[in-house]
Amino acid sequence: MAWQYHPLILVFFIAGLVALAVAFTSAYHIERHGLRYQVAAIGLFGFHNAIWAIAAGFKLASADLQLKLLFYKLEYLGSAVTPSLALIIAVTLVGWDRFLDRKTLGLLAVVPAIVIPLILLNPEQVMITNPRIIEAQGLAVFEHQFPPLYVLFLAWGIGLILLATGVLGIGIRRGTLP
Repeated sequence: MAWQYHPLILVFFIAGLVALAVAFTSAYHIERHGLRYQVAAIGLFGFHNAIWAIAAGFKLASADLQLKLLFYKLEYLGSAVTPSLALIIAVTLVGWDRFLDRKTLGLLAVVPAIVIPLILLNPEQVMITNPRIIEAQGLAVFEHQFPPLYVLFLAWGIGLILLATGVLGIGIRRGTLP
């Protein structure tokens, strides 16, 4: 097992600690003041971003293909739900909480619920194909090809982020943001 150092590793770990602080602060707020979608989404956002940042730091630090692949997969425990959480935060910020019913929340959860096991298990290399290590600027970095299902997942995430941005834009235009 080989490890490598890059100053960016510290940035990832500090980001992970800050994101964990956001998650714990949100949990504390929920415990004291009750559950609100916005606070819960921000807390989950912090928790999942902590997982992503710490896994990304370990992925960068590792020089072994199997470890890099493991940490790459763990990053998706964090990033797969981020687009859904971004949309929930945007909707609550503009005061459209009424749209967050069980059906909507279920739809926002279905893609991560499908994608996370597919990435972690990667049956038939459906999400990650041809993983390898290449050298870039003196570091061993992870690279893989993007099969169609992976590209669809990325398009879904980008679409939700754009939708969240549009919701925030409408909130700014109407003056409904706090």
